Amino acid sequence: MYLHPRLLALTEGVRLRILAAALVGLLAMAVGVARLAVAATVIVKVIHEGAAFSTLTWALVAMAVLIVARSGLQYLQEVISHHTASIVKVRLRKNLYEHSLALGPGYFDQSRTGEVMLSLVDGVERLEAFFGKYLPQLIVATVAPILIFIFMAIIDLRIGFIFLGFALFTLIIPNLFHRWNKSSSMARREAYGVLGADFLDAVQGLGTLKAFGQSRVRGRLLAERSRRLYRTTMGVLAANSVTSGITVLGISAGAAVALAYGAVRVADGGLELRALLIVLMLGVEIFRPLRELVQLYHEGVMAMSSAEGIFAIMDEPVNIKEPEIAGLGVVESPPQVTFGNADIEANAQANAGHFTKSGLQGGNELGSHNGTPPWVTEQDLVSSAQKKERESSR
Repeated sequence: MYLHPRLLALTEGVRLRILAAALVGLLAMAVGVARLAVAATVIVKVIHEGAAFSTLTWALVAMAVLIVARSGLQYLQEVISHHTASIVKVRLRKNLYEHSLALGPGYFDQSRTGEVMLSLVDGVERLEAFFGKYLPQLIVATVAPILIFIFMAIIDLRIGFIFLGFALFTLIIPNLFHRWNKSSSMARREAYGVLGADFLDAVQGLGTLKAFGQSRVRGRLLAERSRRLYRTTMGVLAANSVTSGITVLGISAGAAVALAYGAVRVADGGLELRALLIVLMLGVEIFRPLRELVQLYHEGVMAMSSAEGIFAIMDEPVNIKEPEIAGLGVVESPPQVTFGNADIEANAQANAGHFTKSGLQGGNELGSHNGTPPWVTEQDLVSSAQKKERESSR
């Protein structure tokens, strides 16, 4: 499965949490397989050996315990995943906010508000599925074929190879359609962004559109944008359906081939009936991690396409920067506002001149008193008069 390298860089600080969620997922898978193995053993004892109910008490209790344990592990995995995604989203929003402040209003004045808002809000929200569910499940699905092979090889080595082959087929083949999935997801993101921007512009300028009689023209434009979004959405669903279909084919074929081969082995006396029933019970269930990964693959691709808009904002260079002041800290002096090289004119007739440096002390007011601003000192007036005199002598 494809991974976005820049999204992986955002996992710094939460990678142990992602590994913990994956470990809990593996334990849940193991517990599920153990439950089905116990169920197969109970069936063999009832049907083949005619065991009484009293002899199956501990086996049934073990099944109940395994069911509760699996439910608890799945709940724990959901909690860890949600918390992990929340940490990444909060940190990403903080970085976006700080970078937006550094960019200033100039960048956003040249960008469409709708597209920016979709990236900042909807784009960040879509990343929850990627960090919280997709990455842990990807680890589980990568390790699962090995565990499946080990478990099934204990029962029968040849059946173990059958499960391993179809597990790798289910995991690898959908990657052949990654480019199709990515292009369709990017096309939908662009169509969604354009529609959101045009719709927001139309709502904000509704009065102007009505005043100039352009409401119907704008309505037709929005209708065309909506149809484009519909077509791109159907493209995403088509790509996702093909990927899911291949996965279902691999899972079903793997279970069917293993069961058929096991039945032939039982008929020839090379395999016990208990082992065949375990294969029957596990069947499709043993491929659950791969099936869940494919279900999350669509959300992961959508998150990666949404991340492109986020990274476009983060990659925008800051052209205007605040000057760096050395030794900036807490100052105990009274507040003041200073300025220099300014042309000051108190009124149209008098007290006009160029002041090299002046300021407004704390407690003063920005105004004039008897035609002279209170923050203009006597030295400033003398300097201004001397400058005027020099200019007139020329």
